[in-house]
Amino acid sequence: MKIDGLLSKYAEMLEEIDPALADLWGNNHDHNRKSKLDITPELVANFAAFEMGGLGFEFGNDFPDRKTIPDGAPRPVVADPDFDAGYGARIREVLPRSLRHLSRFAFADPMQIAELVRWDGIGGGRSVSVQLETGPVRVSHHTLRVAGRAYEMRASHRVWPKSLLEIGGGHGRFLRDVAICAPDASLYYCDLPFNLLIAAGYLARKFPGQVNLVWTQEDRFKPEARITLIAPWRLGDLPENVEICCNFLSFQHMSAANLGYYSEILDRRNVGALFHMNRDKALHGGEIDLDQAPFNQSFELVFDQEIGGFVRAHRRGGAAASTTAVSIRMQYLRRRVG
Repeated sequence: MKIDGLLSKYAEMLEEIDPALADLWGNNHDHNRKSKLDITPELVANFAAFEMGGLGFEFGNDFPDRKTIPDGAPRPVVADPDFDAGYGARIREVLPRSLRHLSRFAFADPMQIAELVRWDGIGGGRSVSVQLETGPVRVSHHTLRVAGRAYEMRASHRVWPKSLLEIGGGHGRFLRDVAICAPDASLYYCDLPFNLLIAAGYLARKFPGQVNLVWTQEDRFKPEARITLIAPWRLGDLPENVEICCNFLSFQHMSAANLGYYSEILDRRNVGALFHMNRDKALHGGEIDLDQAPFNQSFELVFDQEIGGFVRAHRRGGAAASTTAVSIRMQYLRRRVG
């Protein structure tokens, strides 16, 4: 998939945005910020050469001491001895915990674990070489932080699914991990246009010839495609009833209207299960608490675990209005019967 063709396709997609649906995310800060980025062929083709925030990467977590997401142009990765030393120290701290977590699953395989934590040179900025029992491998803080998501989904779902939809997938790392673990699965990805562009460049390089784009009204779903990237307004055209839908840390930013749109499509396509990780309380205007999400009407909670918690002050355009305990929840929900 050539980059020039991707950029042309991206421009066509933007021209077809349904104004009514665009209002669902038009006030989204993350979407507005990304829409102002200078999108160049270099950025799409060489994603790993940049430190990117808001595409599955969190500056406060994955880039120590760099908590600001760039508003103008993504920051190139350059040599920085002090930063590199801190980054390496963070890796050495996180690596044992990540490996222990992955190894505890009954279906874990050392070679597969090495692939889940591997920095693949396509996305993720900085990396560090480490020694695993299977041999040397380059990892990033991001790959270590998110490597367990595919295994957690598999443990909750009991089996690797035959079909999976991810909503809000960043640059496509989770979908990549599921593709490695479940090579026969049909995988679908839906996100805002800028993320779709970056994910298309990433996944097409990782799985050449296996990625299909459904971005405009002329695009068609292809049964033989292993991975399909779908514009939000085409999501209702999914050709099959997907087995499970996944979301990581983006439902929490959505309004009730956003969540209602996606929940209606999950109902229409009779999606059987929902696995997600999101905080349980609204922190910003327009968000809603997790227990008020529209999908709770159609899905019943099977598994719920706190995987992180903190206390944060609500800010509504000024001084803190209240202090709220917030936790990140990992939940598995199953479609209600009857």
